[in-house]
Amino acid sequence: MLYNYSSLKRVPSFVRKTYFVRICISNYIFALVILMQSNFVSAKASASVEVPRTIIALYDSRSNEQPFNTKIHQLAEMPLNHLGLKLRYHDIHEALPASDSLLGLRGILLWLPSSGVPHPNALLHWLIKQAEDGRKIVVMGSHGFEKNEKGELADKNLIAKFWEILGLRKTGRWSSVTFDLELHAKDENMVAYERPFLGMLPPFPELQMIDPSMASYASVTNTSEDRKISDVITIGSKGSYVAPGYATITINSGKKRYWFLNPYAFYRQAFEVHDLPIPDTTTQTGRRIYYSHIDGDGWRNPTKVPKYKDNQTLSAEVVLKEIILKYSDLPVTVAPIAGDLDDQWFGTNRAAELAREIFKLPHVEAGSHTYSHPYHWDFFRDENVASEAAFETLYKASKTKMNEAMRFLNLSATKSASGTSPVLDSGLLARNTMKYPSIVEKVQKTYGTPRAYYNGPYDLSHDIAGSVKFIETLLPADKRIELLQWSGDALPFSDAIRESRILGIRNLNGGDTRFDSEFDSISWVMPIGRKVGGEQQIYASASNENSYTNFWTKRFYGFQYLVETLMRTETPIRIKPMNIYYHMYSGERLASLNALRKVLDYATSRSVSPISASQFASIADGFYTTEIEKMTENRWRVKGRGELQTIRFDHAELKAVDFSKSKGLIGQTHAHGSLYVALDPAYPEPIIATKSLASSSHAPEAERPYLIDSRWDVKQLEILSEGFKFKVRGFGQGKMTWFVPNKGSYKIDVEYVDGSKHSLISKTKETNQLLIPLQKITKQYSIVSVQREAI
Repeated sequence: MLYNYSSLKRVPSFVRKTYFVRICISNYIFALVILMQSNFVSAKASASVEVPRTIIALYDSRSNEQPFNTKIHQLAEMPLNHLGLKLRYHDIHEALPASDSLLGLRGILLWLPSSGVPHPNALLHWLIKQAEDGRKIVVMGSHGFEKNEKGELADKNLIAKFWEILGLRKTGRWSSVTFDLELHAKDENMVAYERPFLGMLPPFPELQMIDPSMASYASVTNTSEDRKISDVITIGSKGSYVAPGYATITINSGKKRYWFLNPYAFYRQAFEVHDLPIPDTTTQTGRRIYYSHIDGDGWRNPTKVPKYKDNQTLSAEVVLKEIILKYSDLPVTVAPIAGDLDDQWFGTNRAAELAREIFKLPHVEAGSHTYSHPYHWDFFRDENVASEAAFETLYKASKTKMNEAMRFLNLSATKSASGTSPVLDSGLLARNTMKYPSIVEKVQKTYGTPRAYYNGPYDLSHDIAGSVKFIETLLPADKRIELLQWSGDALPFSDAIRESRILGIRNLNGGDTRFDSEFDSISWVMPIGRKVGGEQQIYASASNENSYTNFWTKRFYGFQYLVETLMRTETPIRIKPMNIYYHMYSGERLASLNALRKVLDYATSRSVSPISASQFASIADGFYTTEIEKMTENRWRVKGRGELQTIRFDHAELKAVDFSKSKGLIGQTHAHGSLYVALDPAYPEPIIATKSLASSSHAPEAERPYLIDSRWDVKQLEILSEGFKFKVRGFGQGKMTWFVPNKGSYKIDVEYVDGSKHSLISKTKETNQLLIPLQKITKQYSIVSVQREAI
C-alpha cells in the first residue's frame, strides 16, 4: 500500500520533512518495482515462441531394419515434409525418448505392424503422458502396440485410457464381414483422395467416438439396421486415428498403391499445422527450382548413335556435344566415377581428357560418383573385406574380359564373356554366407558384385575422399568438387555420409520419385531426404532413366515420360522442384538421346530458376535446420535456414507480405493458392509479417519495391529513395519481374563481375510491374541498380 502523508500533520515539521523524503523514496521504489514487473510480464507475453516442427515416427526395426522401408517413410513423410514437418525416427526396441529430448516436438506418429511391441504398457504410459503434455498423437493402421511380441495384451485399463485420450472407446469387436456396411464421409475432401473403395470395405476394429468436440471424417454404418458401427477416421485436440486399411489402397499385389485418405488435409488438421510458415525446397526467387545432375556410369561406353558410332565415340562425348553444349543455359552437375578415369584402375587418357573438357564449361559443376561405385552400400558398412572375397573370381573376369564402363543394374559383370551366369568361388561363398547369409546372397542376385570396380580391399575414405582428390586434378583452378552423388542402391550408411560432410561437400541421390501413368500416385513421390544415424542424406527430386528403361535393358525412349512427373509434381500443388537426373550412358543410343532432348526442351519452355545440384542439396539441408519463431500474430522470425531462401504459406490467396513490419525479404509471389516469400540470403534472421488482401487478381500493392519472380538468384536488396539496388547471378537470360509502387520509366545499370557494364530503360506495366532482362551468364554476383527516371 502507499503511505498517507496527512496522518503525519501532528509530527514536528523537521521530522515530517525527513519522513516525507523517506516516503517519497519508498513510493518511488514501489512504483518502479510495479513498472518493472509489468514490463517483464508484457515482455514475457510478447516473447518469440519457437514453432515445433518435429514429429517422432515410431518404427519396428525387427519388421523393417531401416526406417527407409517403413510405411511412414515411403508414404507419410513426403506429405508431412510438404507441410513443413520433419521426422525423427525412433525404434520401439530402444528406450523411449526422455522428456528433456522432446523440446521442439509437435507430435508422435504410429504406423506400426501388427506383430506387437517389446513393452506395450510402458509405451502406452509414455504416449498418454505425451498427449497430456499437449503433443499430438496420430495412430494409423494396426493396433499392434497394444500387445507384446508374444501376443499378450497390455493392461486393459491402460488401453482404455489411451483410446479415451484420443476421444474414442474401443468396443473389443472386429468387423470382418463388411458386405452390408457403408462408408459415410463428413468431408469429401478428406477421403477418396486418389481412389475410392470399390466393392467391400476393408475389415476394421470397432471404435466409437466419445468426445463431442472431435470430428469424425469417416464412419461405417450398417445399411440394413441404419446403425453406426465404427468411426474409422477421426481428428481430435489430443490425437487422431485412421483405421487399418483406410489410409491407402493397394492393388495388383502391391504394384499399385493409392491414398484413400487425403494425407495433406489429414496431417494438416491432425498436427494443427493450419497456415504456419513452411520452409520450402521447391521454389527460389518466386520460380520453381530447376537442377540437373549426371552420374558418370557409361562414360566409356562406345555409342551406338549413327552419327558417331563409326568413330568409336564414347557415350560421355556424345552427351557433351549433343546435350551439355547445346543446353548451356541450364546448369548441370557432372559426377564421374574416379575408377572410370584413373588409368591405374579402369580409366584411359581419353576418358580423363574428356572430363577436363567438360569441367571447363562455366555452366558445369563438378561432382564425384565415388571411386569404385558401390552397388549395395550396406555391404560395406563394416568394410566387408572377408565377405567380398567371395566375388574375387568375378572381379578378375570383369577386369580382364570386360574392360568396358559398367552400367547401374545392367552390368557387364553380371554375365561372363560367353553370356552365361557368373560362377562365384563356391567355397568362399559358402563360408561367408554363414557369416553374412543375407547380404552376400542379396548382392549376388541383385547386382552380381558389391561394386562396379575392384582394385583391392574396400576403403571408405579412398572411395569418397580419394575420388574427390583424384577428380579435382582434372578441374580448372577456379573449381572444386561440390557434390557427392551416391551410387548403386543410394542407401549409404552414416559413416559414408559423414565422409562427405567432413570434406565440406553436399550429398545427393536416392529416392527414385516418379508420378506418371505407370506410378500414378503421390505415394511414389519420396521425401526430401532421410536421416541416417546423425547424418542427413538428400534425395534426388526425380528418378533417372534406369527406372524408365527396365534398368537399361529395353524401351530406351522411356525417359521422355519424366515430363509427366515434372508436370504432376507442379500442379495442382508444387511438391517437388524440377530435376533432370541421368547417366552418361544416355549418350549410347539415339532413342535415349532423343528422350533426353525432349525432357530438356520441356524444361527450357518453363519459367524456372536454374541452380546447381549442390545448391539444391544445400537448400534441402536447410529444410531440416530451419527454426521458425512466432513473434506476434501474423509475424515470424526465421533462423538457422542455411541456404534455404523461400518460406511458403498455404491457403493464402488473400494473404500478402506486410513489408512495413518485415525485415530481410526480397519479394513475394502467389502460385497454386500459396504465398511464396523470397528471403534475402544476406539476412541470417529475416522477419516475415503478413496481412490480409481484399483481392487476389493482381500482384499485391506495397509501399516499397519487391521481387515477384526471377530466373536468377537475388540478394542484398537495398531500397533507395527513388529506386533500389541488388546483386544477381544465374544461368541463361536473367529475366525478372519487380513490383514498384510508382509507375514510369526506370533506368537499369548492370555492373558485371568482369568489369563490363550495361544500361537500359524499362517502363512499368499497368499493374506496376517492372520487367528487367539480363543477358550474361554469371557464376558470381553482379550489381544491378534501378533508378526511377525524372518525370
